Amino acid sequence: MESRSPQRRSGSKKVCQDLLQQRARLLLQYCQISDVCVQENGTTADLLHRFCQNLVDYVATGHFALYDRIIKGGERRQRVQYLAKSLYPQILESTSKVVSFSDRYAQSTDHFSLQQDLSTLGEVLAGRISVEDQLLAELVTGLNFSISVPDDSRPPIPVPT
Repeated sequence: MESRSPQRRSGSKKVCQDLLQQRARLLLQYCQISDVCVQENGTTADLLHRFCQNLVDYVATGHFALYDRIIKGGERRQRVQYLAKSLYPQILESTSKVVSFSDRYAQSTDHFSLQQDLSTLGEVLAGRISVEDQLLAELVTGLNFSISVPDDSRPPIPVPT
């Protein structure tokens, strides 16, 4: 049993690192696409499509890699299990809103209300991040944990000229 605990903690650490790296990349893209919308009052379809893909990937990682892992018994710490179960409804709600945004804009050329929808999405993401951070803080307790996103890991996002 002793040998399984470090492996379990290693799995938690990896999930947390992956989620935070995806989050950092997503927030960078969010800022870039928001900036394009403000400056030009429009955006490119390719940029928006890639953002929507990364948005769904990010929420899927949190939803499946993190919450499902905990809820399905991949985490033994009672406090983490309790916290995950109590925060799960908020994660479900934000996941639904993110998927709705992605469904609306991933393939659409109608960007009439994109700027307002991005603002609303920003609020949804801020709420989700706050909830995730509560759980991540509990998960990394007792772990030697740090996160960094190397400059070369940022996805290239062309900004229209």
